[in-house]
Amino acid sequence: KICLHSISMAILLCMAWAIFIEPYQLSVTHLEIPTDKLAAGTSFKIAFLTDMHCSGKTSREEEIPGIIRDFNPDIILFGGDYLNSVKGLPVLKEMVSNLPQSVNGIYGVYGNWDKYINVFRIEDAGIKELAGSLKVRPGESDVVSVSGMDYYPHNKSFEKIKTAARDNE
Repeated sequence: KICLHSISMAILLCMAWAIFIEPYQLSVTHLEIPTDKLAAGTSFKIAFLTDMHCSGKTSREEEIPGIIRDFNPDIILFGGDYLNSVKGLPVLKEMVSNLPQSVNGIYGVYGNWDKYINVFRIEDAGIKELAGSLKVRPGESDVVSVSGMDYYPHNKSFEKIKTAARDNE
């Protein structure tokens, strides 16, 4: 009985975390990657958002545009898992419409959750699909190659995408 009660309690705690705590957490990480492939004094700032899992009600989505605006990125990228259900589409659209228009646009790929629920196209939310590579210029002579691929188990596209970037990009 003790084992069964312990397992039941663990399941209830996980469910409580998933419903009442995790959806309201917002994590911001700043990462600087030095490279000699950009001209001295040039930078390229990427805002990467992922695993939004928007539902019919907002949790922290209304805070995101201000955070992104303060960061002032050159490009905004989404890593997938946008919605928990079709009810989250208005919340996602509202958030994306309030994002700053970055110099190089707003792009995204589909995540595993998006493939499972298959309820929308990211273009419906104002996000351009990034399938393959995109070349952007942070300076007059520099080129940054931004690549993306959707989630598919055992996707073989990574090597092809990786080789599309030249050594100086």
